Amino acid sequence: MGDGFKLGDIAFLFWIALGIGVVAIILIVVFKFLKKDNAMLSVEKLIKTGNYKKALALALQHQQGNPKDYVVKYYIAQAYEGLHQYEQATEYYEKASVAASVTGNNDLKPQIYLKVGQLYKRKRMQKEALGYFLLVLDKIPTHSKALYEAGEILYEMKNYQKAKGYLETLVRVKPDNLKGKLLLGETHYQLNEYTECVNQLDPIFGKFPSNDADYKNLIFCLSDALTIMKRYDRAVDVLTPSLENKMLFDDVLLKIITVLIRENNLKRLTDFMNRYINVVAPSIKVVMLYETAGLLFKDGEYYRALYYWRDASAIDRNYKDLPEIMRKYKVLLDNPKLEHFFSKNITQFQEYAGRFLRLRSASQIIKQETYWVIKHGDISHVLNRIPNQLNPMDLEGVSKDLKSEVIANLGINVYSLFGMTPECESHFMFRKIKLIQGADFLKLLV
Repeated sequence: MGDGFKLGDIAFLFWIALGIGVVAIILIVVFKFLKKDNAMLSVEKLIKTGNYKKALALALQHQQGNPKDYVVKYYIAQAYEGLHQYEQATEYYEKASVAASVTGNNDLKPQIYLKVGQLYKRKRMQKEALGYFLLVLDKIPTHSKALYEAGEILYEMKNYQKAKGYLETLVRVKPDNLKGKLLLGETHYQLNEYTECVNQLDPIFGKFPSNDADYKNLIFCLSDALTIMKRYDRAVDVLTPSLENKMLFDDVLLKIITVLIRENNLKRLTDFMNRYINVVAPSIKVVMLYETAGLLFKDGEYYRALYYWRDASAIDRNYKDLPEIMRKYKVLLDNPKLEHFFSKNITQFQEYAGRFLRLRSASQIIKQETYWVIKHGDISHVLNRIPNQLNPMDLEGVSKDLKSEVIANLGINVYSLFGMTPECESHFMFRKIKLIQGADFLKLLV
C-alpha cells in the first residue's frame, strides 16, 4: 500500500461528508421549525394571557421570514382584535383565509370566517357580517355560533322568518343554548306567534341567570306574550320576583302596571300603587298616579281619578296630556258638589238627581250606563252622568228610549255639564232639545 489515499478512500470520505451535510441541513430545518413553533407558542400564550401588544410585535417579526404562513396572519389578526384595532384585525383575518386556501388547508377557514363576521358585526356592517356567517354554515351547517350570529343579524334586520329558521336549527342541535332559545322566543313574538313564544321562554325562565344582561329581555318578552294571551296572573308572576332587583325595579314595576291596566284590574293596581308609591322615584310616581287615574276614570270613579291626576300634575304638570286633563276638569275640583252628580253609587245619584231637578216624584226613570232619563209631566229630563260631551250615539240611545211619538209630543231637557259634540247638531232630535250646560248647569247644583 502506498502512502497516498486510494480512490476507494476518497469515495468513502465523500459519502461521509455528504452524510454530514444532509444531517446538518436536516438539523437546520428542524431548528428553524422548532424556532418557528416556539415563536408561535409564545404568541399564542401571549394572546391567551391578554398581552396583545407583545404578541403582535412577535408575530409581525416572525411574519417577515414567513410571509405566506396563514397561522401567523391568524395570530396577528387576533392580536389586533385584542387591541381593538378592528380594521387591521379584519384585514389580517381575510389574509389568513386566502393564505389557508392557497395551501389547501380548509380546516381553519370556518374559524376565520366566524371571526371576520363578528368583526363586521361589531362595525354594524350587517350584510357583510351575515355573508361570512353563511360561509361558516356552508362548511359546517350545524355550527352553533354561526347559527346564533346569523339569526341575530336577521332578527335585527327584521327578517324574522329567516331568523327563525336558523334559530330553530340552533336549539335543535344545542337544546341547552339559553340565548338561542331566548332569541327564538323573541322571533316568535315578532311574528305574532305568541303561544310558540311562551313555549320557548317559559321553560327557560327559571334557568336563565337573573344577572345576565338579557334577563330583562326575557321576562319582558315573556310577560308581553302572556298578556296578549290574557294570562295576566302568569305575566305578573314572571315579573314580580324582579322587584327585588334594584337595577330592574322601576322598569319592572311599570311593566306590572301595564299588565294590570290591560287586565282592567283596578283592585290589584291600586294595591300595587299603595304599596310602592312612597318608595319610587318621582318620575315613576307620576306614571303610577297617571295610569291608575285613567283606570279609575274608566271605572266611573271620576273624583278619585281626578285627585290622582292632580297629584301627578304636582310632580310633572307637563306629563302626557295632564295639562289638558287638569284644564278640562278644573270645574270638578272647583265645584265639589258635582261629586254627587257624577257619583258611581246609584242610590246616591238618584237621591241627588231629584234635588238637582227640584222634583219630588217621577212618572218613569230609564237608567242607562252613561245617562238617565227622568220623565215628569210632559218633560223628559236627560241627565248625562259622564263628565264628557254627549255624542250622537248617546242621542240615538235616548231617541230609542223615548220612542218617536213621545219625542214629538214632549219637551226634552238635556243636562250635560260639557255639552254635546258638534256632530249632534245633525241628529233629528237636536231641534227638540233644550240643552243645559256649563254655567247654567252649575246654577242647579244644591
